[in-house]
Amino acid sequence: MDEPLIKVQILPFAETPQRDLTGLIEELASVGIEAALLPRASVVAPSYNPQRRQYNAEILLDRIRRAPGHCVLGVTSQDLYVEGLNFVFGLADISGKAAVISLHRLRTGADDMLFRARAVKEAVHELGHTRGLRHCSNPRCVMAFSNSLADTDRKGKEFCSRCAQKIRGH
Repeated sequence: MDEPLIKVQILPFAETPQRDLTGLIEELASVGIEAALLPRASVVAPSYNPQRRQYNAEILLDRIRRAPGHCVLGVTSQDLYVEGLNFVFGLADISGKAAVISLHRLRTGADDMLFRARAVKEAVHELGHTRGLRHCSNPRCVMAFSNSLADTDRKGKEFCSRCAQKIRGH
């Protein structure tokens, strides 16, 4: 069997449905990413901004950095933001161990199949950042920047050949 492209520990936040986590793990396996679940964590209270009704992704990322493992992906159903942006689908440390994705906006107008496709694209994208990848100019590459669901839907769930080569050399 081939060595996984990336091995990741998934840190599910308490409110994230098990069904969504199971689907994400299956989708990650389809692109060569081996995932294991950590015990559930509660969303960090100071990360909530009542004026925005959103959670600050930077604060959640701090919590994820303290989780066990070399590569940890936090998964939440809450809406996330970073200062200066209305929302983010995810956030990651470039060449670090921690990443987080939000499933909140990925359900918009989606059946289960489209939701799963969106979730895996955002997860793989953020995991790519943890491996040092920046945004890619290839609009079909999973590392292409997503500013909207249309952007996410347009790109593929895998790395382009250039980004895949960088990942393998990481």
